[in-house]
Amino acid sequence: MLELQMLRIPNGHKQVEGVRGSRFLSVGGAFHLWQSSCSGSCGGRQMPYFIRVEDAAQHLGTSVEELCEFQQLGWIDTVEKDGVSYLRGHQEYRAKFVLALRRRRKLRPEQIAKVLQVQKPPFNMNEVDRILKEG
Repeated sequence: MLELQMLRIPNGHKQVEGVRGSRFLSVGGAFHLWQSSCSGSCGGRQMPYFIRVEDAAQHLGTSVEELCEFQQLGWIDTVEKDGVSYLRGHQEYRAKFVLALRRRRKLRPEQIAKVLQVQKPPFNMNEVDRILKEG
């Protein structure tokens, strides 16, 4: 689990400092990537952003309960700080893919698990049938 450190900054906004110097700004309750600096072992890659699970659910057109179900099934990972759950940006993308598999393709949980086991980002809906036929 990733440890986040909360810092106060002017105007009542909150700044979150993550691993390797990433900084996020809380505006209206959602955490957005504010600043990313990386040195050493990350090789200059962009650091992930975090968003509250409640805000991610709203963006995705789903419920917090459904995202919690995805987390319990091991399809997405969350980070917790002070009793609040957050998703990393790539996990929100993963949840969006799972929702498409569930809603548009009408896949069962075991089928979704199989697709997620084989596919890695960027996800490709065109590969789903091939993956399911192979197993």
